[in-house]
Amino acid sequence: MGHADILQIGDMEFHDCNVEVVEKGPMSDQGLIGPDALSDFLVDIDMPNRKFRLSALPARPGETARTPALGYDADAAEEFHDRYIAPEMKGYTPVFRFGHMLLIPTRVNDLAPRLFVIDSGAVTSIITPGTAREVTRVSDENDVEFGGLSGRVNKLYLGGELTLTFAGLRQTNLDILSFDEKNISDSVGTEISGTLGFPLLMLLDMKIDYRDGLVSFTFAPLKSDAKRN
Repeated sequence: MGHADILQIGDMEFHDCNVEVVEKGPMSDQGLIGPDALSDFLVDIDMPNRKFRLSALPARPGETARTPALGYDADAAEEFHDRYIAPEMKGYTPVFRFGHMLLIPTRVNDLAPRLFVIDSGAVTSIITPGTAREVTRVSDENDVEFGGLSGRVNKLYLGGELTLTFAGLRQTNLDILSFDEKNISDSVGTEISGTLGFPLLMLLDMKIDYRDGLVSFTFAPLKSDAKRN
């Protein structure tokens, strides 16, 4: 662990921050800020328009005002509370939080809801072979290499056409990559049936309330004045 006197994100400054130092691996010469580190805020990630916004979360009934901070102490007793859905957040979708991961109930065709990881760092959406076989064909896929921060995947499958429905949105996938996510399921203690990846999330304005486990997705067409690199 390291200590940063000041960490600046956009126009915001955070003081006396603990940071994890990674000497080897894919993040060795860069850095990574997970949005869960900003769980004291309502996090708004507008992918199509390349905008990242932080705003105040609605106060819970009887809550004592406090200064938002960077980071999340999962062991702090005061973090345990009933989910509060403010009137202005009635349209948000409840999700399950496991550490930095958010799991959202997702329908695959007409199946009962399954849990999918919301992961903007995944280069594609993924479904596990067992879930895919319930609704479509699954074939071996040997010509595609797939990997991420956690390493490379050795055994890949390709699922046929299926539709994912979550948070009031639907997307039809003609060919979706499929591989076993048992290691992730074992690590969080519940079954994960897939991942909603960047090609899907890049179409959406995503608002996240980590404190109460709520998300909102809005299809956000690119504004004409948005700047792109």
